[in-house]
Amino acid sequence: MIGVLGFGVAAATWPGDDPQIAYPAPAVDQPLAAVDSPSFTRESSPRRTATPTPSAKPTRTASARAMAQPKATTKATAKPEATAKPKATAKPKATAKPKARPKPKATAKPKARPKPKATAKPVAKPTPKPVPTPELKVVDTKYATASLNVRTAPSREADVVDVVKTGEKISVTKAIYNGYRYISHNGRGRWISNKYLSDKKPVVKSPSSGGSTSGGGSTSGGGGISSASCSKSTSIQSGLVPNAIKVYRALCARFPQITSFGGRRPGDSGFHGSGQAIDAMIADSSVREDIAKWTRANASALGVSEVIYSQKIWTVQRSSDGWRAMEDRGSVTANHYDHVHVSVY
Repeated sequence: MIGVLGFGVAAATWPGDDPQIAYPAPAVDQPLAAVDSPSFTRESSPRRTATPTPSAKPTRTASARAMAQPKATTKATAKPEATAKPKATAKPKATAKPKARPKPKATAKPKARPKPKATAKPVAKPTPKPVPTPELKVVDTKYATASLNVRTAPSREADVVDVVKTGEKISVTKAIYNGYRYISHNGRGRWISNKYLSDKKPVVKSPSSGGSTSGGGSTSGGGGISSASCSKSTSIQSGLVPNAIKVYRALCARFPQITSFGGRRPGDSGFHGSGQAIDAMIADSSVREDIAKWTRANASALGVSEVIYSQKIWTVQRSSDGWRAMEDRGSVTANHYDHVHVSVY
């Protein structure tokens, strides 16, 4: 490659070599043609032509070098500057776990409204069977083995219209209902407990003999039933029914140890309210027991339905059960520890 550096100066370069600068020869007075011509004759005193002394290779300036140096066809790819390794990102500080929000307290479930209790359907009371009205046709005769209540219907709740004595003969029909026998009593149809009826007449001893009766219990000593007036608690008679007056007088005559008597009590819902009961006041327990037993033994003759003393009871309806214990009523008087109670029909 030849490049022009300036007037009369040329530079030649080869690829891969440093650039070479050619400098011009010193000028001569004659043209080149005259020199080269063979007809040229030198002067007698020829002028010595100064032979140019080859000069040292001129030192290339930096700019010349730069200009002469061929541009690299392909620029060397500059090594990329080492990319600074990114600083390790500081691990983020562990974010404090947010405190778990307290679970909202379970809202108390509203109590289920109690289901309204199913209104108990009123239990239809069984329609009571109509009381049969059997034909009043007597087919046989029986004997009472105890003092028995004569009722208007075959039920313990039915009204008592009379009492038959132990050993009394009874005209019966074949009709039996609810444990009761349909009988002919004074020409009318009535009901009586069938289990106390017997084909044989029971042996009945007189109360005055001191023996026992089919009603149970023994008499306390001999003697009959007195109907003489009593001088004790005479005012009670006005409110008593006939059988109660009979008991009052009999006990007054039989047991002089009795201190006083009680009779009708208005407003009382029991036998005292209707004048069908008396109380024989007696503190002596042995005498009190004698009174109770004697009254029981003579229940049929006196028209007695029940006797109570010392928290024990005997009734005509359950005469075969004897004396039965009673519940505690809370006091001496209520439990009959200071008197004998007698109810009558």
